[in-house]
Amino acid sequence: MDQSGEVTPAARGATAAAHALAPKVRAMPGLGIRSSDPQALKNAFESLLLGELLKPLEETLRESGLFPRGASGEIYAHLWKTHMGELLAQSIDLFPGWAPPSADNGASGAEGEASGDPAALRRVSFPRALPSATVAALPRTAPAGRLPLPRPTEGVPTAVHARQLRPFENLIREAAQQTGVAVNWLRAVIVQESAAVPDAVSRKGAVGLMQLLPSTATALGVRNPRDPQENIFGGARYFSSLLSRFGDARLALAAYNAGPARVEKFGGVPPFAETRRYVSRVLQLKDAFDRAWPADAK
Repeated sequence: MDQSGEVTPAARGATAAAHALAPKVRAMPGLGIRSSDPQALKNAFESLLLGELLKPLEETLRESGLFPRGASGEIYAHLWKTHMGELLAQSIDLFPGWAPPSADNGASGAEGEASGDPAALRRVSFPRALPSATVAALPRTAPAGRLPLPRPTEGVPTAVHARQLRPFENLIREAAQQTGVAVNWLRAVIVQESAAVPDAVSRKGAVGLMQLLPSTATALGVRNPRDPQENIFGGARYFSSLLSRFGDARLALAAYNAGPARVEKFGGVPPFAETRRYVSRVLQLKDAFDRAWPADAK
């Protein structure tokens, strides 16, 4: 629906698709839906549709470390997506005034809406925002020394990252103050490197929040890389030195991942798929954090 109140072709197409898929939803085994229950069929279709729309968010949450790795993580992710789709379908009416045709009424619907009558479609009013009471109940502040949750418009992934980083927020700020590296840079690197897990160990033996290799930790004077304070301060010093050395955030990130010698050898970001994904992902995180917490961008 556009600003004039007219139903757009996209809205008509979505409704038509819903009608076309309704018989398939009704026929799907295991949904526990009676074919004579139009509202249940409508909710089931919306749940399936929302589940598909949640796939990109599911992938982001996988990368953030919210789900465990392996088969158990696959199960958790599937259950999360299915449950969220069901909850959203109960809370959001994607096709107001529409009900799938039941076995009793064939292809016709109540008040002419199931038949795709344009006049009936014009009566549809799509929700534009969350109820004010819901928005007012959302958290806006946090205790001193803790990272505040982002505003609702900034999305679930950033809120998940905020919870991951909260226990280390004071250390991150102290390290940023000592090294001159922006707080959001440190947050982004920590999330990408270890998902803020202090005892995380990579296949190559990198340890801790910013994933320091034993040789790098020794060179930085980090005696216990499993100690969050030592690790974050050491990683911040290393990243600061790379920023000074290359004068470019992309090159500094590439050097943090692949080593400064390789960045110098190739005269830029090395042509390694892992390194290129790493640089892209950290830049995306930094951008998201800058929008959520602009005061910590520089």
